[in-house]
Amino acid sequence: LNPALNLIASPTFVLRPGGGALEFRVGYNMNITNYSELGEEERHVGRFEAKLKFLPRTAVVLNADFGSWNGTDVGNNTPLKATPYNLTVGLRGQLTNRLSANINAGYGDTLNEDSNFAQQSPLANATLRYMFAKGMSLDAGFDRMLNNSLREFSYVSNRARLNGSFEVAERLSLALTSSYEWREFASGQPVTRAIAGARVSYLFFKFMNAGLTYQFLDQSFE
Repeated sequence: LNPALNLIASPTFVLRPGGGALEFRVGYNMNITNYSELGEEERHVGRFEAKLKFLPRTAVVLNADFGSWNGTDVGNNTPLKATPYNLTVGLRGQLTNRLSANINAGYGDTLNEDSNFAQQSPLANATLRYMFAKGMSLDAGFDRMLNNSLREFSYVSNRARLNGSFEVAERLSLALTSSYEWREFASGQPVTRAIAGARVSYLFFKFMNAGLTYQFLDQSFE
């Protein structure tokens, strides 16, 4: 066992000049973790988003985040450091009354000082959502993300997903989720993960609900 104490903060400021067609979001994430055996790890990330609506139901979006990660390897008494960043630009649009799309592309770099853990990759995200009726939707998508780590090998994640949400009764809903992911680790080892799940939730009040989730995971290493 390796118990850890976490301190997390994530403030965000929103600015909408000129009536709301242009929107800026500036945020900051802080996560300080103190592992009982491994030592302390600090993650500071600055976030920026700019969104411009140029059609009634379409917007172009720019996202950027820049991090400063620091930690200590207690076993070797050596410092750990990384300055990762991710940059993406994309489109969000309501294609029809029932069909919406979200597409993003960009680039990311872990900028880890330990070259064994460092990795760079193009980034991508695409999602299509279809609303059959109120409370009933189906969405399909693909994500290519870069996941950094100070103490383990970073990896590029490629994930295809298909999810459905259905309103069974006035306050009762059912969500079905599925995804297939293949990971490319900096060490060169590929890993695949298949996940399928279901969640039933009940809305008691606008501020309170309860749910039950079941998930199946199959993971393989080569």
